[in-house]
Amino acid sequence: MQNDGEKRTKVLVLLGSPRKNGNSTLLAREIAKGAESAGADVETLYI
Repeated sequence: MQNDGEKRTKVLVLLGSPRKNGNSTLLAREIAKGAESAGADVETLYI
């Protein structure tokens, strides 16, 4: 985690599908990867 005075975007991914490896989960993972590569802090919660 970067702490040099810059504010970083925070992304919270909420997954509530009963299928752990379904299409929604796969799509959310790709979005999270993109956000991380752009410098965001990403947290994923399975609810």
